[in-house]
Amino acid sequence: MYPIRSLFLTVAIAVLAACGRAPQNLASQPAAAPATVSVKSVVLTDTVEIPGTVIGSEHAELASRNGGQVTRVAVAAGQHVARGALLLEVDPVASEAALAEVRARAAAAHADAEQAERDFQRYEALYKEKAVSPHEFEEMQHRHTVTAAAAQAADTAVAAARTELSYAVIRAPFAGVVAAKNVRAGDYAAPGAPLIVLDGGRPQVEAQVGESLFTRVTLGEEVFVTVDARRYRARVIERVSAADPVTRTHLVKLDLPVDAKVASGAYASVTFPLARHTTLIVPASALLQRAGLDGVFVVNADGVATFRLVRAGATHGNNIEILAGLAAGERVVAAPGPEFDNGTRVAPANTNK
Repeated sequence: MYPIRSLFLTVAIAVLAACGRAPQNLASQPAAAPATVSVKSVVLTDTVEIPGTVIGSEHAELASRNGGQVTRVAVAAGQHVARGALLLEVDPVASEAALAEVRARAAAAHADAEQAERDFQRYEALYKEKAVSPHEFEEMQHRHTVTAAAAQAADTAVAAARTELSYAVIRAPFAGVVAAKNVRAGDYAAPGAPLIVLDGGRPQVEAQVGESLFTRVTLGEEVFVTVDARRYRARVIERVSAADPVTRTHLVKLDLPVDAKVASGAYASVTFPLARHTTLIVPASALLQRAGLDGVFVVNADGVATFRLVRAGATHGNNIEILAGLAAGERVVAAPGPEFDNGTRVAPANTNK
């Protein structure tokens, strides 16, 4: 093991030594034309990416209240629907039978009430003429009151039965997109089981964040959200202080732009800012490897490029952090390429700030 490691180190040192040797006669080297850039000191913000899910500001999980066999499903997942649009129907036979029964009872109750009204009016006239006793009049008056109340109760029962029947037909409570369809025609819909999930309104993102990050998140804060390779600015509109008892995370909800082209249920990546730090950056194209080690070509005051080992950090767009090996203000070759030679003279005319 040790001879192999020594051989590797010897080869690496030899290659780097070759990169570090300047030509014997620099004047004989032709001036190259690559651009150079200055090593910049910048302040960057550390970030963390948290997974999220696209939802609508209006969200409903629609179920059958009474249950039954699904006779019709009128929509498909991903379909846009208008408010009041038919989504599905559940077999209404039981509800229709119940409605017919209470209607019959209501008809009988109203017939009794109407007869009691006529009898009461007749007894009231007779009582004024002292043709019936006070006891007989009071009995008729009581019957009139009871039958009127029974008719009113029957009407209430009919209204309730109509409502129960309406539950057999599930319609969209708002305009939106069918985010999920959990049933097919012929399935049995258990009472209360979610059958259709509907999302509407403004697009939003829900994300679960850990305790340490949650303390940094503030209402109204703007962060970046990436959905389907498109980046949007989003605003924090809700943060739930109560943690999930299982995951120990907190719900954070964000508003996306109204015109964001995102699908409900899509995966989203939310970029939250953390601490700020000062670092050096160079173009990512300036970094290359020699003998498996990272380095850049530094141009000295005489315009000669020399390969120097560096320790690279995170990439930020077209730039990369340099954690060690360079100083702010030094100049490096912007894009040396694999064939660029150590000791090449760089023409000053092709220097960029």
